[in-house]
Amino acid sequence: TPPNDSGNNNPIVTAPVLQLEEENETPVVQIPPCEKLKNLFSNTSLKVKSRIINDLRPNIDQNPDGEKAVFLKKEITGRTGSIVSEPTTTNQVIIRAGGNFFAAIHTHPLTNFPMFSWSDVLVLKTLSDNLQPYNNDMASFLLVCKDRNNVYQTYAIVFNTEGFNTLDLIFNSPMYAGMKPKKIAAKMDDKLKKKYLKEEKNGTFDYAKAFLEQFSGSNVSLYKANNNLDSWSRLHINTVTNNS
Repeated sequence: TPPNDSGNNNPIVTAPVLQLEEENETPVVQIPPCEKLKNLFSNTSLKVKSRIINDLRPNIDQNPDGEKAVFLKKEITGRTGSIVSEPTTTNQVIIRAGGNFFAAIHTHPLTNFPMFSWSDVLVLKTLSDNLQPYNNDMASFLLVCKDRNNVYQTYAIVFNTEGFNTLDLIFNSPMYAGMKPKKIAAKMDDKLKKKYLKEEKNGTFDYAKAFLEQFSGSNVSLYKANNNLDSWSRLHINTVTNNS
């Protein structure tokens, strides 16, 4: 999550992964991205809407330099819930992945760009790579922030089946041979930061467009929630597609 003046990224802590006898017997079910996100709002035990309104949004104003997160989990029994992290005092927050965790929500402080970083996409990959079979294809990573008009916004990134795997292409590039993913993501953050700064210099402030240009043709999709936090729209470079 790089701020306007640095390229720092979110650290990731992976929780222990449960070993299940029926792991290889779990059928693979792909969930449409928009349905996946709608389920976050409709599942009342996750408390996503109240977590955003009561726990995350206030942190942006009360803690202008730090971040806060919510971790979403589902047990093998189907029971779901959410856990709120302690606020940090820097533009980083530890995201829990593995075990029963399948998704997370985090804030960006006012000193950060109101859009995902490249390192945030690495967090999505980490969440996805560490899913238990009973949480297959449920990974998503949400961002709560304030735009330049001081309006709260909620965005989400999920993987789709339409495009190429950008992260694997970058991580396996000879250019970055021997470099760890976290370090590669930090370098890519610098490139994305330049796009965001260009938007500000041009007076367009279209951070979503800059992000989508960086991931054009990839398997990373960007969504934006409505003001009521009950539906999502997929964002494209030139248009908005209402999918839910």
